[in-house]
Amino acid sequence: MIQQQMDSMQEDAKQPVPSSTNADTPKLRRLLASVVLGDASSDDWQALNDLLLQDSGAREYASRYFEEEASLRREFALYDKVANFNLPGEDAAIAGRALPKEVSRVAKRWRAFAGASLAVAAALAAIVATYFDGVSDPAASVPSAGVARVVVGAIDSAVGDTPGNTDIRPIHIGDRIATEEGLASLRFDCGAEVVLKGPAEIEVVSPMRARLIRGTLTAQVQESAHGFRIDTPNSRVIDLGTEFGLSVDDEGDTEMVVFTGKVALQYAAALPIDIGAPAPNVPLSNLELLGDGRLLTDGEAMGISRSGEVRRLMMVRDTDFPRSFAPIRQPSPTGRVLERVWDNIRDRDTAKCYRVSEGGFGEDAQAFVDRHYQWNGIQKEHGLPQFLRGADYVLPYCDDKVDENLKVTVRLAQAARLYVLLDNRLEIPAWLKAEYQDSGYDVAIDEDNFSNERSWQHLGVGPGELLDRTCSVWFRDVLAPGDVVLGGIKPPSDWSVMYGVVAKPLNDASRAAAEPASHHQATIGRGLVHTGVLPRPIASAAWERVESFDKVTLAPPSAEDAASSSKGRRMIAHSPGGQWLPHPNVTVLKAGVVPALNDGLLSRNNDDLERNAWFNNQGRFTLDLLQPTLIRQINGFSWHRWGRSLQHFTVWGSNAETLPPIDFETSDEARDWEFIGLVDSRFGDPGGVHASQLTTSTGSMGPFRHLLWIVERSEQSTFFAEVDVHASIRDRD
Repeated sequence: MIQQQMDSMQEDAKQPVPSSTNADTPKLRRLLASVVLGDASSDDWQALNDLLLQDSGAREYASRYFEEEASLRREFALYDKVANFNLPGEDAAIAGRALPKEVSRVAKRWRAFAGASLAVAAALAAIVATYFDGVSDPAASVPSAGVARVVVGAIDSAVGDTPGNTDIRPIHIGDRIATEEGLASLRFDCGAEVVLKGPAEIEVVSPMRARLIRGTLTAQVQESAHGFRIDTPNSRVIDLGTEFGLSVDDEGDTEMVVFTGKVALQYAAALPIDIGAPAPNVPLSNLELLGDGRLLTDGEAMGISRSGEVRRLMMVRDTDFPRSFAPIRQPSPTGRVLERVWDNIRDRDTAKCYRVSEGGFGEDAQAFVDRHYQWNGIQKEHGLPQFLRGADYVLPYCDDKVDENLKVTVRLAQAARLYVLLDNRLEIPAWLKAEYQDSGYDVAIDEDNFSNERSWQHLGVGPGELLDRTCSVWFRDVLAPGDVVLGGIKPPSDWSVMYGVVAKPLNDASRAAAEPASHHQATIGRGLVHTGVLPRPIASAAWERVESFDKVTLAPPSAEDAASSSKGRRMIAHSPGGQWLPHPNVTVLKAGVVPALNDGLLSRNNDDLERNAWFNNQGRFTLDLLQPTLIRQINGFSWHRWGRSLQHFTVWGSNAETLPPIDFETSDEARDWEFIGLVDSRFGDPGGVHASQLTTSTGSMGPFRHLLWIVERSEQSTFFAEVDVHASIRDRD
């Protein structure tokens, strides 16, 4: 509703004055805006008076303009009250009201103006009385209890606690709030919170609008306050459900970055200025704003010069913008490690921004500027490797994973150990192999439901919880300050992630105590297994995603293969100690037999509960071929409307007479089992039919009597419709 009103206001402002008028449209638009924003001078008032006296079309336009403005004010109960000022210290002050009659009581001024201009009194008085009645005079509606609170100095603590002893005072429209040092938080009742970092000064225009005069702020806006707006000397930021940072320097230049959500950024067209001249002191309403501006989303940032020139903001630091919503970290005693980060992408091609977090690498640390994914340790008992904790790190743009020609330059401020965290499902790029070493340690990424295609994913808290992928930790020692260039990564990249970059002072990294690599590696069945923690496979894997079973090209499903129940073979699910249970809706017979896995009956639809088998979490099932058998290929088929179509499992073979233990979690524990292969179709889109195949270049594997499938843990465990095992020709029944 609010955004629609704002859009309507902006659209009306673009409409030409009706043809019956001789008024200059940009001039009328500027004069009306200056009145609403509080920039109107005495000359402006007189010019507007003359314009309205001369033409009825101008009065019609003004009527529509103020109708929309008043509607927005009513929506947020715009009385002459804005904030409760919470002032426990001397760091902040109310700088005073600016133009109280013109700004705080716009409607009252219009009434007075209309009364003085008898020729337009009837028309203008009607406009004011109709649209501003009841919202112009605070005394007629509500006492000055305020619609917000300001907490000053309260978020300087490491945990962001608010002190209990606070002094609350009201703040009114037109008041200016200044802080020379520390932080101050202005919390609007509409649902917006603005945190100032001193020295800074902000003017309150309405409960839904503020003007940053100088300094730095971060705004976090709840859904109830969508449409909240902050103006600067050369731009305006309209919130669309966001957390964003904004700054204005002494020269009048503006910088803004979106941490989460979206904003509509409008900025002034470039003004001709003399080189070296002071920044022009021109009110925002006197500048011609570009029509639609630009929509910025997570991880995007822009700078706007005093003359209106727009540029990409390449990098920001977490310390650049105050965030009461996150703990404040103290600077490292060894000093800054990461000085700058930039890339070879042209400004006109992107607005993405790198973020540098000093000392911020730890459990649940955000991994990318454009995703809410988090870094975590793989095992709950051990967490992240000690040598990475508390390190400086870069939050890159995850979507840079698609650019093979990317060059990222990292400038180090001191000798450092530089780490690169690479998705384990990707091919290792040549530049990484040539200059870095694999530490043998892994870290994990916890993903949220970033897209509809992964709507089932949720963020866990702490290590080992709801993890979705692993990254290997590569490193190199850089012996002196300077620039290091990192390259791009090769596809497939649809469901992979961009690499992470972490840096630690070389002396600190060299002194880090050694830890067993096994504490920081994925174990089998826990959902994170990858080729780096498995033996060399006997078979190679292939998979495809198609619309239906009859479109499978790898090998069609079969009811007459060596694993078929028609030949007396049984697929058995194992649940020692009650773990690894099939889902309660799966038919399980005596001794754990699961007929849906090999009965040759394919799913009739994409959510067929009767003809599919799946597990609560991870799962393990076996097949006894009754005799040693050479195997030509192993196939798996799944069909689901969403995430359960994805396949992620390992297959193992044994020629032992009796079934070996199946409860191992590492390859060293897999006694009497040979590793056949890993199937992982999570690079593909979910939904539809997923078909997989394990084959060898020699045409056969084994002989094996027993086969074991270990289905990796997932929030959406594979929905098996059929599992086929094809014997070599000479071993067919």
